[in-house]
Amino acid sequence: MTQDDLLKIRIQGIITDIPGSIEKTLNAVERLAKQYCHDTDIFKDLSLGEIFYLVSKKITYEKDPINFEFVMRPEKLLQRKSGDCDDKTTFILAIFYATWPRIDIDGFGYSIVAQKGKANYHHIFPFVIINKKIKDFDATYDRNTMFENRDWGMRKNKILRIKK
Repeated sequence: MTQDDLLKIRIQGIITDIPGSIEKTLNAVERLAKQYCHDTDIFKDLSLGEIFYLVSKKITYEKDPINFEFVMRPEKLLQRKSGDCDDKTTFILAIFYATWPRIDIDGFGYSIVAQKGKANYHHIFPFVIINKKIKDFDATYDRNTMFENRDWGMRKNKILRIKK
């Protein structure tokens, strides 16, 4: 990757430098979702099912390049129509921020997880809170279903908004 490529990418999102540098990635996801929630204004009237369908079926999963972690702002994800779990999470959280508190949920946040037997977190996805229960909203892959709660080896949740 050339310096020009890196400059273009820096304009489009946040480079979090080192794969596995989870704190930088989480900070980038939170900041971009809040700061650029207006990128998702055209989706403010969608239902949860429509949001899930849009992200899981219409935005292709694409890994970041090897040894490179990048988090896109929502507008760039829409332009590219592809991204990885942190890009899709940023996009969905931006929609939730843009529609809060009008959207019909009690709260939202995100989870970081690791598969059973693994020592490092490797996946991020949003969740919603409905009737005081966390329901996974993992639209990363087109085979996932809405509110499908998988059994992860390790999991940390962070609530970003909740109705009082």
